[in-house]
Order: sequence, then C-alpha cells, then structure tokens
Amino acid sequence: MPGERLIDAVNRRLGAELGTWAAQARLVLGSVRYEAEMAGVRENEMGPVLRVSAGSTITPHPDEVQAARWVPWQRLVNSAADDQSRSRRGAG
Repeated sequence: MPGERLIDAVNRRLGAELGTWAAQARLVLGSVRYEAEMAGVRENEMGPVLRVSAGSTITPHPDEVQAARWVPWQRLVNSAADDQSRSRRGAG
C-alpha cells in the first residue's frame, strides 16, 4: 500500500499468506525479481527479501501458498545462488 511502512506490509502479507506475524525481521536483500504461477495467475514482482522469525505457528493459506517447508538458512542461500548461476548460463 502506498506510504505503508515495510514492517507493516510484511505483517499484512504474513497474516494473509501464512497466518502469522513477524516477531523479528531483518532486511537481507534490497530488491529481487520474483516470478511465480499458480492456478492460472502469474506474478512478476520486485521487492525486498527479509529474514523473519515467525511470531506464531505458520498456517499456510491454500489460496496463497502452494507448498511450504523449513530449510536451514545456509541451504536457502546456496540454492538461490545456484538458481542465479543457472539463470545467467541460460538454463532453466
């Protein structure tokens, strides 16, 4: 929403998509491109990446989240780096 503080936007989306709120949040990347497709809806957005500690049990909303899983932070970082490397080489 225009003029919305970042933490308020984070909590709004966490509530809608995962049924939780941010007990702690830290900006880790300023802006990344995000693409996804689910149920015929294609998203192509840019936004910040935050590392968040959930304030309650996560309950994914099925209309918003296709799948969720916990992974160690370093595995996530490595996976993102691998995806970026493949993208630069032209592989999908």
